[in-house]
Amino acid sequence: MSVHCKRVARGTNGVASRRVLIPIEQTQQSSQTVEWYFKNLMQPNDQLIFVHITEPRMNNALLGLRMPNSPVLVGTQIPFSSKLLNDAKTLCGDYVHRAMSVHGITARGFVYVDSKPRCKLIRVIQSHNADLVLLPGGNRQRSFWDTWKRKNGSGTLPIVITHPFQLTAY
Repeated sequence: MSVHCKRVARGTNGVASRRVLIPIEQTQQSSQTVEWYFKNLMQPNDQLIFVHITEPRMNNALLGLRMPNSPVLVGTQIPFSSKLLNDAKTLCGDYVHRAMSVHGITARGFVYVDSKPRCKLIRVIQSHNADLVLLPGGNRQRSFWDTWKRKNGSGTLPIVITHPFQLTAY
């Protein structure tokens, strides 16, 4: 289930030459990845796609019961925390606003709720037709890359895993 952030930033000429997808979280690594993009990879006609994927709120898993009066996404039975969803929308909106106001490039933000975030990220990359994906460094991202190769063969999509002091490109 997708929730599109209301803010959409447009570049100066309105044409996007490259779609750059950056999964974001409320972490220092995500912030460093975005800053690294702005300093090292940004091109004037880029279209940034910020994606935040959150897992549904866990209920009483032992009993398999859904808590009464818990909010669910419209059209689904996926329970979620309203506060977490609003925080995620605000996070996406902040990154989109920064791309527009500070750097003047096109940007969009999306929030997804899914019980399998890694698989959802693969589907999101495909559905947005990303030309480049930037991932914060870490073992989770390396295992994501292994999952991507397994599902997509050789992996023709450039995926860049950023680190504070080094860069690994696949």
